[in-house]
Amino acid sequence: MFEKFYPTTRLGTKKNHSQGLSPLIQTHLFKFKDLKKDEFIVEVEEFKLDTFVIKFYPKKATHSKDKYNLITQSYSSTEATRIIKTCVEIMISLYHNREDASFAFIGAAKPQEDTDTTQRFRIYRLVMQNFFKPIDFQHIEVPQHSLYLLVNMEALRYNNKHHIDIWNMLNEVYEL
Repeated sequence: MFEKFYPTTRLGTKKNHSQGLSPLIQTHLFKFKDLKKDEFIVEVEEFKLDTFVIKFYPKKATHSKDKYNLITQSYSSTEATRIIKTCVEIMISLYHNREDASFAFIGAAKPQEDTDTTQRFRIYRLVMQNFFKPIDFQHIEVPQHSLYLLVNMEALRYNNKHHIDIWNMLNEVYEL
């Protein structure tokens, strides 16, 4: 499980033109097609503190306020694992290009699911523990918000409060 992934295409980067007001620097955009030929968009928000937040959704839901909550119902576990592994491959690629990178994600709640320790959070947590080793990243869980942080160990060597700085920044941005 989680061996196969979809090839991605980089769509470009959207700069945040109100940088002074926000820690968001830019958003890297990728796309891929699954076996059904449905397109997905992966957004990688790049924040200050060398932190990247991964988000993905079906392209057909681009304008939906619930776009991050829609995938589970129509996809088998096999398809879901390939989608998740595709996001992991993007993260690994970013890490190879930016060895100071830390990562975060929030496991979006399904309809009628509480935001505390969502099903997606539990799945993503297992995936992160398998692909990102503790020698490279400190794994921090904030289950009450289904938030998972992969804090770069090199950054922690320079600033032992780096994880707190990231948490405070993300808490401000996402109002956790």
